[in-house]
Amino acid sequence: MLGIFAVTAMLYQARDPLPRATTAETKAIAADLRVRPDAALTDLPFPVRRDGRILEVGAIRFVDEGDCDRPQCARYRLDAVLPGGHVGVRASRYESGDYWVVGNAGDATAIGGKPVASPSGRYLFVGLRDDLNGESDTGIPNSIALWRSRDMQRVRAVDWPIVTLKAFVAWHGDGCVEFTGQGGGVTLPDKPRPYWLVEEPIDWVLHDTAPSACTAP
Repeated sequence: MLGIFAVTAMLYQARDPLPRATTAETKAIAADLRVRPDAALTDLPFPVRRDGRILEVGAIRFVDEGDCDRPQCARYRLDAVLPGGHVGVRASRYESGDYWVVGNAGDATAIGGKPVASPSGRYLFVGLRDDLNGESDTGIPNSIALWRSRDMQRVRAVDWPIVTLKAFVAWHGDGCVEFTGQGGGVTLPDKPRPYWLVEEPIDWVLHDTAPSACTAP
């Protein structure tokens, strides 16, 4: 519900007149665009346009706001072309971040972090890593999540109290994703170690030893 509410609010904002930017805010956004520009992407599945502080991704409009030396701030940057005819937009705020997956039908889903696609592109694996402060602006608490790219439905989520996902994520076919996790010593060990999320007949199951389905190259 939180993600749906956020999208509804954004669509409402897109229909309203844009707030007037102060000179300081305009300069801050222009400087930030020079430092962290939109990704130069090809083969976009639908039109994407940047006009100053406005990023239009299909039917969705993202608006940069505020000076990021202060808490009231938002920056949206085009980041990636994703499976399922989607485009990824990275959101940065004063002390947090999020990641939006936008579709051609005007749908947008906040998933918390940049996904890693399975080999066929059928699934997107997301870990809320330490560089995103462990949670998204939409309040999604899950430490790891698996999304179906075709319709951006979340098919599996695992919520741990303390987790830092490191850089290593590897898919073994479409039915197993290996990642490195770290916990607070209660449900997970203190030191980083590998875990496997595996598609089984009823559901995706988390393993702490390598299943046979994940050992093949």
